[in-house]
Amino acid sequence: MDFVDPTSVWGREGVVRAESGLISSLALPKDAFTVLVEIGLPRKSDFFIAEQPKLVEMAFRPGRFCRVGTDEFNAVSVDTSNGEVLLLSGSGAQPDRFINSTLRDFVDFLGRVTLGRREFRGLTKREADASVAALKRQLLDRDPRAFADEENWWSVIFEQMEDRLL
Repeated sequence: MDFVDPTSVWGREGVVRAESGLISSLALPKDAFTVLVEIGLPRKSDFFIAEQPKLVEMAFRPGRFCRVGTDEFNAVSVDTSNGEVLLLSGSGAQPDRFINSTLRDFVDFLGRVTLGRREFRGLTKREADASVAALKRQLLDRDPRAFADEENWWSVIFEQMEDRLL
């Protein structure tokens, strides 16, 4: 499957990469390490703010999660045991949410949703609804677990997009 190159969405200056030496001690799965060092994360997207190269292990769950950014409120983190991307609240005020099966999927989803939202501008309500539905189907084919539960992060994002809250 093709992958959305982050620099084609956010530009070279809009993508941050980690220095391999800074994150080599975090015991990240190889795929997550490769994404952080070679592909990079968007510095800021519609739903995400990168914290690179300041990757840190989660203070309240040391040794298992590596925070790569936020959704402005909660930590977007990679589970070092399996590479899954999760939203961790830390406070318990909100539930932790599954985001994607891999960091590569997360970056790809962010890119596709960002490009899709740019295309939605100027569309009629009917056209926009059809575009959101088509994008959701496309993403569902790429990482079905992202939508497997209505409380998963992407499920919530798409519900808000469908309701025109985003």
